[in-house]
Amino acid sequence: MTKDNTPSLREQAERFPKEPGIYFFRNARGKILYIGKAKNLRNRIFQYIRKTDGRRMISRLLNQSKTIDFTITQTEKQALILEAKQIQEHKPKFNVQLLDGRAFLHFHLDETHDFPALSLTRFPKPRKNHRYFGPYVDSTAARDTMEIINKNFQLRTCSDETLKREKRPCLEYYIHRCLAPCAERCSGAEYSAEIERVLAFLGGDQQQVLDKMTSRMTALSLQERFEDAMEVHEQRTRIERLLSESQQTTTQRKDRDYWGIEQVGHVGVYAVSAYRRGEMRPVITRSFNDVIEETPEEMLCSLLSGWYVMEAPHEIVVPFLPVSHDILEEVLSERVGRQVKIVVPQRGDRLEKLNLAHKNARAKYKQVQDEASQRKNLLMAFKRVANLRQTPFRIECFDNSHLGGTMPVSAMVVFQDGKPNKHAYRRFLIKEAEGGDDYGGMREVLYRRFKRGLSKNNQGWELPQLLIVDGGKGQLNVAMEVLDELDVTGVDVIGVVKPRTHRKRGDTEMPDRIVSPDLVDPVQLEKGDPVLLFLQRIRDEAHNTAVSYQKKQREKHYTRSDLDDVSGVGSKTKKALLQHFGSVKAIAAASPEELTQVEGVGESLAERIVKHFSQLDKR
Repeated sequence: MTKDNTPSLREQAERFPKEPGIYFFRNARGKILYIGKAKNLRNRIFQYIRKTDGRRMISRLLNQSKTIDFTITQTEKQALILEAKQIQEHKPKFNVQLLDGRAFLHFHLDETHDFPALSLTRFPKPRKNHRYFGPYVDSTAARDTMEIINKNFQLRTCSDETLKREKRPCLEYYIHRCLAPCAERCSGAEYSAEIERVLAFLGGDQQQVLDKMTSRMTALSLQERFEDAMEVHEQRTRIERLLSESQQTTTQRKDRDYWGIEQVGHVGVYAVSAYRRGEMRPVITRSFNDVIEETPEEMLCSLLSGWYVMEAPHEIVVPFLPVSHDILEEVLSERVGRQVKIVVPQRGDRLEKLNLAHKNARAKYKQVQDEASQRKNLLMAFKRVANLRQTPFRIECFDNSHLGGTMPVSAMVVFQDGKPNKHAYRRFLIKEAEGGDDYGGMREVLYRRFKRGLSKNNQGWELPQLLIVDGGKGQLNVAMEVLDELDVTGVDVIGVVKPRTHRKRGDTEMPDRIVSPDLVDPVQLEKGDPVLLFLQRIRDEAHNTAVSYQKKQREKHYTRSDLDDVSGVGSKTKKALLQHFGSVKAIAAASPEELTQVEGVGESLAERIVKHFSQLDKR
């Protein structure tokens, strides 16, 4: 039992059943850190609790976990399906991070609508009567194709709200780019026929459109508009390449994906080499580390289950069979509505292509390791140059921003192992200090940040090895005072003096300088020094993040309206109201019955809106 009366992880594991299912590791705030599946939940959890293999990522997971719970399933197959869905939804930090097809662009057609519009999305969701085409690695070509479709076919491009509201055709109708279903200028059958032509185009029947582009190139060349002709030519080439990817398979050439994996210890790279209609697509490579799965077979099962969410080829060629491969085959086949096989080749063309995928994974792994080594050397050089007590594997840098003393904000950027960790960035509204008081603003933000870092529930607020403040001795002294007041130890602090303070004296080429409480004189590095460039990159990232956040607050302030003071009116409802009525003034004059015609506005909310504006009129 822990100090807060929460049972220990071992005590919680004792209560696990010996049934198939999935399990969750959660931190003190209830956030899911890791999701796994098991044939026997109790036995599986105790493999973690006993730490029999000594992997450091297991110790980190257990140290950060407060509770473990489970969901029992009837079969191991159900556990595999549920695990994949939960990982997609929660994206736990300790699970192997996948970039599945949802990271690429898809064409989306919502066939539940009477007059569906074609759109592009990176986040397809398996839903009934929703069709997706893709994924497409080349996003530029995908957007070019959308532009070609809009110019050569007559599907609507307006929003659903505009379709409901408009009663007259817009310009798109008169230039023959829309059938104007809003004004009932076409029947449902006519619109459906146009959709079928678009689908045929995406399926490979694109010659008519490509011929038009060829004629356009010829006409531009005759007019000696060679640059415009070249632009059309390049666009046509991208369209041909993209559409060749989207064509359906034939019985002569099966679609296959080849998985190459290079793993050393708990880190590695996987490479996916896809062949469609016998043609090779660009290889996708992704690195992974801190693998929780005990064996490569378990990891491969998780990878394949998470990768093939929307579609899968006829064959998935792998260097070894994943655990429970027969169940995984069944799950993938059910997802795509046809048979999917997982095979390990022994000879021939498939083995050669698998070896090529592994060669890609091995080359990417070497690149990743070389980059990691370079970053480590850079951090060690940083430590030496700035006279730090420890290598700064986690660096935090702060910068403030305001608009003429109003709406002051601050930003904290984090560099982990020499790379930006955007998930750890934090943004602060300065609540007490005046906008022009840089010292007061810095004091307030640093106090809030480090007080949070010293609390028990400090997940995501771990203390850094190095704190950087954007400024000279003044900001540096403020930072040291805050750390002393909170009794923070083990954190090095430096300041960065911008060159503009010296340019006033004529030193136009003076680079940034490092100030430190342990150094009498500032450290001045040569222009182009790797440590200086790294430091400037961190400083600029903090500055840009702070300015961007201040701009966002400014836009929010100036776009605020009386609607924002109505309880229950969020951004989505506000947008729907403005689209329906056109202005806040029109909303204020609307009756409750008129307001309830807007999606998301019920009777009680309509009454609150009317009451709110009537009270404003009385003031």
